[in-house]
Amino acid sequence: MNQRQIGCIGNFDGVHVGHQELIRVTRDIAEKEDLKPILVTFQTHTKILDECSYLTTSSEKNHIIHNLGIEKVVQLDFPGIIADMSPDEFVEHILMHSLQMTHVIVGDNFCFGKNRSGNSSTLKMIGEKRNIGVTVVPLKTYQDAPICSSSIRKAIDEGDVTRANAMLGYPFFNQGIIVPGKKRGRTMGIPTANLHPRNAMKKNPKEGVYITHILLNGELYPSITHIGPKPTFQEMNDGIETYLLSHSGNFYSQRFVILWLERIRDVQCFSTQDELVQQIQRDILRTQTYFKEQEPSWSGLPNLLRNL
Repeated sequence: MNQRQIGCIGNFDGVHVGHQELIRVTRDIAEKEDLKPILVTFQTHTKILDECSYLTTSSEKNHIIHNLGIEKVVQLDFPGIIADMSPDEFVEHILMHSLQMTHVIVGDNFCFGKNRSGNSSTLKMIGEKRNIGVTVVPLKTYQDAPICSSSIRKAIDEGDVTRANAMLGYPFFNQGIIVPGKKRGRTMGIPTANLHPRNAMKKNPKEGVYITHILLNGELYPSITHIGPKPTFQEMNDGIETYLLSHSGNFYSQRFVILWLERIRDVQCFSTQDELVQQIQRDILRTQTYFKEQEPSWSGLPNLLRNL
């Protein structure tokens, strides 16, 4: 490599507001020191996660990072040889020799090396010894608590997407395709689209009914979305079904992005179909109020998610 590089390092699952601050600091220092900014992450998480636990897929994570102005993303294999390196070996072999880095930016909670034996203080000591600049960025907080990916996962598991979105800095989202359903909603006068998520490793919100945005063909549509079983019809398998407030048509096989904005109720079992329709109509009125009167924070597609 001809140009020495500066880079931030981490898992970056979700690319939340704390990660975004790391990227901002990296870009600012790169400009001042005339260095090429890069981001170093891992192909799999350095903390082993359960299935369906990721906030962002690898491609989604890279997409958001590129939208934040970092063109080069280096993905390191983990686990593997790197997992067995000491902190000093990681700095020497990976950061210095492989990546030609002269300055490293990490968060205050950064851990690295075999068995997570090194932290940000360790990195600063090694950096002084090896003449590598190290900048440690304080953690961002939300409601006086540090923002981290695990806290966001917990909020999503609890259905509190409002809290999760505040920590992410954009609405939590899923991607997939629209598939044929049983057309039951059409017979009730409330036609819905059945959504099939694209990646089984990505987290879904807690079952319930949500105010959402659906991104179709580059356009955002206000919507109301049910995720989970349909006990009124004795269908206990989880599914995702959405009603678009201002658009209709045949969407089969189209790619979608669903942005989760606010949870409004639990999944319920109704005695009759009429009771279900009445509740859906109340849900629709609440959703219309949300978009018309409450001036939601996510009135458009955030720049971080453009061209998804």
